[in-house]
Amino acid sequence: MLRSFPLFSYVIGKRFYGSLVLAISLFFSTISIAWAVPPHIVVFILENKGFSQIIGNPEAPFLNALAKKNMIMTNYHAMTHPSLPNYVALISGSSVARHSDDPSQRFSVSTVVDRLESNGFTVSGYFEGMPYDGFRGDRYPSRHPIYVQKHNPFMLVSSLRQDPKRERFDRRLEDLDSDLKSGRLPDLSYVVPGLCHDMHGGKACKSNRTSSLIGAGDTFMAKWVPKVMASDAFKKGGVILIVWDEGGGFFRHPFLRQSFPGKGGRVPLICVTSQHKGHMEFSEYSDHRILLNAILSRFGLPAIANGEPSSLFPGVFLEDENPRSGTFFYPGAISTAQARQ
Repeated sequence: MLRSFPLFSYVIGKRFYGSLVLAISLFFSTISIAWAVPPHIVVFILENKGFSQIIGNPEAPFLNALAKKNMIMTNYHAMTHPSLPNYVALISGSSVARHSDDPSQRFSVSTVVDRLESNGFTVSGYFEGMPYDGFRGDRYPSRHPIYVQKHNPFMLVSSLRQDPKRERFDRRLEDLDSDLKSGRLPDLSYVVPGLCHDMHGGKACKSNRTSSLIGAGDTFMAKWVPKVMASDAFKKGGVILIVWDEGGGFFRHPFLRQSFPGKGGRVPLICVTSQHKGHMEFSEYSDHRILLNAILSRFGLPAIANGEPSSLFPGVFLEDENPRSGTFFYPGAISTAQARQ
């Protein structure tokens, strides 16, 4: 790819290689762990808020405290607008060029569920407000829903929706509590709050003011993130990722002229690990597709090819020769914040 864009190659390459030694040493010291098996990874997905709406906002004290004490991506982007295709991208690496929230859409894509389960790992999605495991309805309750299928990518992918044993990966939020207590947390988990706790809003919510929705989402995270952090699964090298499906605005890469992913707006990505060494900020471009490929690499698995451009941009995603050695993902240049205890 770089041969076609010499300016991109020169500018990014010069900046990337100049900081490579420092960045890698800091990143490895932050999350380097001796592995027998890959870690438990828990991904929380929140809704419709851009970076500047969350980071520095006093309505989200818990999330901001996490960001100040851990790692945050400051140049992370959603794939597209609206919400639904971003959820699909978070489990498949591709939005499949869709731009609709219609829950009747079906996607024929490879997913992280297929990839991990075929290699002996476990995956579950936990959805607040879902009435029972494996539920295939568009919403629940039907009149003023808390759960909506458009935020459940497992039920949007045809092969997963039709799986007769889908209850093993498409589950109620209440199951997460019992799995944490019993030590049965899957290797990879996605946690999706309901409309009143994911910052989206709906008729079931007490208030749909932006400040109220952000506050309710922060309260939800203040309840569930500590539960995960207190579990044995997290203490043994676990990773918590907190991401938003989309933000406001669009993104066009300053160097690449072709169609480029990441057009769903700039959103926060907060990373909490059991081995963190304080606050770090990473300023290289990244997005849902790159995040998924990084998760797969953490399990020693190759990226999923679902039609999006290559994710191997310099300084954005560096595949370690030994993915089980402790590298989660390497986002590239460290911002002026560097690493602060």
